[in-house]
Amino acid sequence: MLWTIVCVVVVYSTHAFTSSLHAQDPATGKPATVQPQSGMSSPLFGPIGAVNPGNSPSSRKTMPESARPVTLPKGTKMVREGRYAITDAKPMASAAQLLSQKLAVPISYEDGAWLDNGTFEFDLPATTVGLLAAAPESVIQSVIARYNGSGHQGEFKLVRFGDDEFIIVAASLIDKNGTKSPQVLPMDTRITFPASRRTLFDAISLICEKAGLYNNVSWSGYMGNTFTETGADNETARTVLARVVGRRPVPFPFGKLGWIVNISRAGGAQLDLYEIRYEVAGPDGVIRLEGAVWYPESFNK
Repeated sequence: MLWTIVCVVVVYSTHAFTSSLHAQDPATGKPATVQPQSGMSSPLFGPIGAVNPGNSPSSRKTMPESARPVTLPKGTKMVREGRYAITDAKPMASAAQLLSQKLAVPISYEDGAWLDNGTFEFDLPATTVGLLAAAPESVIQSVIARYNGSGHQGEFKLVRFGDDEFIIVAASLIDKNGTKSPQVLPMDTRITFPASRRTLFDAISLICEKAGLYNNVSWSGYMGNTFTETGADNETARTVLARVVGRRPVPFPFGKLGWIVNISRAGGAQLDLYEIRYEVAGPDGVIRLEGAVWYPESFNK
């Protein structure tokens, strides 16, 4: 199957964000808590989301004092406590963002070649205690299973990588006779290039080039001043991108990112990066969205 691909990586101005990572807390001598950028949003979803401190202190620490109010993803409403309904042509894209917002883990999404009609409903643990007690993978799997069993035109699967990082991936298209056709996605393309010190901007540009994608990467201070030594050895573009934007062995904290691959009706595809934010209750009891951060292991010592 030939794809007409548009690869758009939108990175929301993170230069000031990363600059603040190196400031020290005078009381402890450790790097100060990172303050989030205001006004960040995804072109696909509007205000970005991510939720609760989570089970893994090293991977789910967060940036406090955000003033951003909680916003549900596109087409999403809460029917009652713990039950959500999404009315959209791409409901699992919004579900991925909501799950990330509730579980404080990076959840990326790779679209299938179909559109949905109607409303998709599913349940999540209704309380913070319930969310904290649940394993993120089991919660995400339960939502995917609900979608796959609800008579939609396709099915999704879950791919896990790294430290509580996930991708909801289109698995198969179902025709009117119930026949399933496996989906071959742009991110399934196998690529190879030598390991070398590159900026994140250059590494993502190279992934797009090797995968035969149209490259429309937006440069930013963060992307142009942060480096990776990632190479690729006949690996899927998905695997390589996960290494580039996922947790890296660096001595400073940095914001968690996810990606969205959205396929148009004409067959083109768009790739966006988005900042992971999650719901947290402040001292005033108001729930807000905070940016989720990867912290070095040394922060726990």
